[in-house]
Amino acid sequence: DADRSRTMSTEYCNAPHCTINPRTLSSSRFLLPEKKQLAFRDEVGRINLHMVLDCVQQVRTAQVTVDQAQREKLEKWERHVTRWAKGNIVTWRREVSATGDACWISSKGDCRKEVREATASELEAMRQSVVAHASKKMERIDDSVKAERRQALEALVNQRTASAAGAIPKRQREASPVAPRRQETEAVQPRTK
Repeated sequence: DADRSRTMSTEYCNAPHCTINPRTLSSSRFLLPEKKQLAFRDEVGRINLHMVLDCVQQVRTAQVTVDQAQREKLEKWERHVTRWAKGNIVTWRREVSATGDACWISSKGDCRKEVREATASELEAMRQSVVAHASKKMERIDDSVKAERRQALEALVNQRTASAAGAIPKRQREASPVAPRRQETEAVQPRTK
């Protein structure tokens, strides 16, 4: 069993908390499985960002009491899932049908039904997530635009450097016997006023 746990990778998700029904979760999805308290994994076993943050809040406000080892485990999950979320690009938007049923659609196309009404804080957290990811996306776009401009400028400098290296200064061209000279027989146009 120890070998199996080392080979399995931990998966994370940021599905809205209101789309996960804790009553339907198996006891292995809870930090306190015997009491079915502090659900931190979704129905398929992924560590959920919002559920972990909710667990942390419950422990910090003493709504649920845990021992030191459980507290440390929860803090470790919080660090890992928060780090994962910073690099994650999945965003969610809430859509309500004409019948009033709500579902959440991810930027990857996943659709999850809302099992309980989303709280104002959940809606705000999702809004902030979308804003943060849009901001990161703009930074990446800005970085790619800057990189393209830098490459174009480098190409221009290289082109000018190369042509300047192969170019002969004007004085040398005029002094050179191969350089074309103005024919002395050419008529000089008189200036007229």
